[in-house]
Amino acid sequence: MISALRIEAFDTGDLYLLRRQHRSNEGRVDAVLNTERFVRAMVEGGPSYAISDRAGRLLVCCGIILYGASPGIAWWQFDQHAPRHLVGLHRALLDLLGRHSSRRVEAMLIQDAEYNANYASQRRWLEMLGFRLEHTHPN
Repeated sequence: MISALRIEAFDTGDLYLLRRQHRSNEGRVDAVLNTERFVRAMVEGGPSYAISDRAGRLLVCCGIILYGASPGIAWWQFDQHAPRHLVGLHRALLDLLGRHSSRRVEAMLIQDAEYNANYASQRRWLEMLGFRLEHTHPN
């Protein structure tokens, strides 16, 4: 249920807390996300949220980076325990995306079997959130 989740404004400490909770979350994209400049851009770039369970465990940091008239760019970082709350998280994220429906929002998903073994299920989930595949880039 959504009521079991707490949605609050995101701050930079949330992303670092999420990383400490889930140490195996390292890879090429995380190297970018770990830079202070990028984290600051996420906080200052537009609406961003931290979603926790009833016990206070941080499950997801997410938001939309807004640059002028360009499309917004959705970003997210999940904890390893987030799938246990998938239905509630899905509803919460639909609600959060709906708050910004007057603007085009894009999401990027890495199609690389070595890095992203869950590409197919993640793509299905993004489609359920209302995103649609427009193009792919060759590896």
